[in-house]
Amino acid sequence: MRVVRLISVLFAFGVLVLPAALSAQDRYGTTVETLSIEGAPPSMLDENFPIVPGSTLSREAVRRAIQALYDLGGYSRIEVEAVERPGGGTGLVFHVDEPYFFSTVRIEPRGLLERSLSSYISLPHGERFSRSRLDAIVDAVRELTEAEGYFGAGISATYTPDPGVRLVTSVIRVDAGPPARIGEVRFEGAEQIFETGELADAFDVRSGTRFSAERIREGEDRLRALFVGLEPRAGFPETNVEVRQAWDSATNTVDLSVGIEPGRRASIGIRGFALSDDRLHELVPVFELGRFDEDIVEEGRLNIVDYLQREGYLDARVTAVSGATEVVYDVVPGQEYFVEALVITGNAYFEDEAIRREIGLAGPRVFRRGVFSEGLAAEARVTIGAMYAAAGFAETEVGVSTSVERNLITVTIEIREGEQLRIGRIEVTGNTALTRDEVILAGAVFEAEFFLPSELEEARRAIIARYHGLGYANARVGSRVTRGADGVVVAYEIEEGARYDIGRIVVAGQSRTRPSVICRHAGLGGAQVYDAGTRACRPEGGAFTAPYDPEAVLDAQRRLYAAGLFDRVDVVTLDQDREGRRDLLVHVEDASPLLLTYGAGVRQGVDLQDPGNSGSDVDLRGTVEISHNNLWGLDRSLSARIQGGRREQRFQTTYREPQLFNWDLDGFASVFVERARRQQFDAVRIDFSLQTLYEFPNEDNLLLTASFQTIDLGTIRLPIPTDETGTIQVARIGGSWVRDTRNDPFNPSRGNYFSASFQVGHGAYGSEFDFTSLFTQVSLFRPAKSTVVAGSARFGWNQPFGRTGALPITERYFAGGSTTLRAFDIAEAGPSGGGNALFLLNLEYRYPIPFLTSGLSGAVFYDTGTVFPRISDFSIGHFTHTAGIGLRYLTPLGPVRIDYGLNLNRQLPPGELGEPSQNFHFTLGHAF
Repeated sequence: MRVVRLISVLFAFGVLVLPAALSAQDRYGTTVETLSIEGAPPSMLDENFPIVPGSTLSREAVRRAIQALYDLGGYSRIEVEAVERPGGGTGLVFHVDEPYFFSTVRIEPRGLLERSLSSYISLPHGERFSRSRLDAIVDAVRELTEAEGYFGAGISATYTPDPGVRLVTSVIRVDAGPPARIGEVRFEGAEQIFETGELADAFDVRSGTRFSAERIREGEDRLRALFVGLEPRAGFPETNVEVRQAWDSATNTVDLSVGIEPGRRASIGIRGFALSDDRLHELVPVFELGRFDEDIVEEGRLNIVDYLQREGYLDARVTAVSGATEVVYDVVPGQEYFVEALVITGNAYFEDEAIRREIGLAGPRVFRRGVFSEGLAAEARVTIGAMYAAAGFAETEVGVSTSVERNLITVTIEIREGEQLRIGRIEVTGNTALTRDEVILAGAVFEAEFFLPSELEEARRAIIARYHGLGYANARVGSRVTRGADGVVVAYEIEEGARYDIGRIVVAGQSRTRPSVICRHAGLGGAQVYDAGTRACRPEGGAFTAPYDPEAVLDAQRRLYAAGLFDRVDVVTLDQDREGRRDLLVHVEDASPLLLTYGAGVRQGVDLQDPGNSGSDVDLRGTVEISHNNLWGLDRSLSARIQGGRREQRFQTTYREPQLFNWDLDGFASVFVERARRQQFDAVRIDFSLQTLYEFPNEDNLLLTASFQTIDLGTIRLPIPTDETGTIQVARIGGSWVRDTRNDPFNPSRGNYFSASFQVGHGAYGSEFDFTSLFTQVSLFRPAKSTVVAGSARFGWNQPFGRTGALPITERYFAGGSTTLRAFDIAEAGPSGGGNALFLLNLEYRYPIPFLTSGLSGAVFYDTGTVFPRISDFSIGHFTHTAGIGLRYLTPLGPVRIDYGLNLNRQLPPGELGEPSQNFHFTLGHAF
């Protein structure tokens, strides 16, 4: 038997190098008896392969076979051997080397498209590289650039293989030139219905503007809406709009021919009952669906019946009289009824209110009539039945009946709950990696418990997660439920599949961020550092073996997004066939590290020239903040914030150092400069602070702080006892514990926030005053349907000791302002000189106002509390009480807030400036 190396091919990514094959001609022309492949799955040699057993071997067939293997697998080297068979035929053996994989695919010049390429098309990160797939991406880029007006652009692709990590970086270069402009815009087919100017206004794509396919699609939609709408000349639900484009390369302009085919005009009418056009078109969706047929007419009739029944016309009859393009609904409404009560009987498992929340039927409430219709009754039967089925009840029956007395209706829901089933036996099949008891424990559903279908589905997912954690990435778990003599029999049917460990974790795609930062945030398999030699992540201790867990991969992707450094993150497995191992590619696209934010506010307060004239001084404030969140690509950040107004000017800059001392700590260094004119005093403060933050795996955080302040006390407008005036220095150290479970820190609707801080100021580290400071805050947020009930309690206590008899005014608590007592300006409530003890309680009811505009909400609030000179002076009888209303409008920077507060117990104590009766606040963010 002779073995001939028929062709040795170095696939240099598209270039075939075919050295002369020794005795190659000896085998050409023979019959291929067998095919085999080494280094790739045998399935690649299927019936679609260019060479099949029984065919005649030729040079062209071998070339096509090699090309097919390359296109399918992206192999870097393919070798073909011919083996002479005893009968004179040939056996072919294909030897392939490890393939290359897609890594970064980018467009040059950057910024040609509005967004990154990955936001338009799905890029094959981690998949086997092939030229055919890259060509498909080039074709997609050509379509994208033409959609942006770059017609006739030259597009070419280059790619660079990296043998060390077997990744390919692809660059698609676009020689775009200037974008095309809109030339002539012509309208055809509907000028007799609307004037050309009206069509042009609706289309809103003008001659001379930059070409945009998206803008043209939007124009088509606007034209279609014009012909479909309620305007008297409209009413064409089947209108078709088509825009034909003609690009002139000489002028680089695109002429548009807008063809409009209105189709049949339709009309909808109603007799016997008054309905607005908007309501009628909502109930009869001819124009919404863009067609007019019998099914739509009947659907509209049923919708009108249901609507009339909900309005109390239970005996309403609706008849549709329709022609080819028009329909008139004749309505006989009958007597109007009112729902007097909704009664639920037979329910023991679910309370009445729980059922009422889930159904559309409703009894009368304040300012709202009851609701009933046959359609709602049918939906209620299905909904309640589903509730009981989800709770494990069998054969639950639900009936809805009505009784009428005069024009008052009582709706009765009769429930026969049936039997709530228990789990009699749990069976497990197909398990080898886990024992039966381990499977059951992972699912947390046990025998003798009540059978809950929802919990069974959760159990199935939990068992899959347990297998994933062991490395069985393809594990499947099915569940089957049957009734047995001793209850429900639950059977878990498991297909474990193969087990995999994580191999290499390769990082690619970053242009700014250091790979070590990406490895740290990903945290896959304990990976913490980047190994420049292998260009992969590894733990500090060296190599590791961790099971491949798909859920851990998703967690890594979420952590990388949460870092705020990337616009896009893909954590994928490399498309390779390795037994027991999966290599990962972490591919990222860096986000812009610069962020600019700004805001404005207005405040009314006390006129410092005339302190008795409260509320007459209006202070406009502006804020600008710029930050860089990825200095030197190391996740370090630097921010500067300037806030200016007539009464206050502030500047703050903060530097953040992640992984302080290579520990899981965030370090912060801040400089804060403030110049303030307040009701009680003027001051210039310079503050330098160092902070260290440790984030626990749950929602807890520990913050350690050391700060040093230099304060220049200027004019003091009240006789305030203090140890020092002029320039003073305050130094302190302390710590804070924060627990935050809010679903949104800027606009929370559920969760809690708790913080407790304790600080000590002492001369041992440069302070001129010795004191302790304790401050705690608890905020609760509870959803109630579409509304939110929010509450906050704050307590603060500063206590001088040792050589210090009284604290300077800058270290005392003050109350009043947009975040404390909202009937007051800042520091306007309580003793004018402030105090050493603070107690505040805020309650707020937040509700949406959707009928005006989305994002708008209202609030009703109550604030109480005050400041006391000493903790021993605490008395509820001295509390200030304020109440008010407000509006909030949600923006990307948080809610813009307007509050109006009233002082409910205004006092004018001797020697004080007095208290305002009301105040108005306009600012950004919630009060708490």
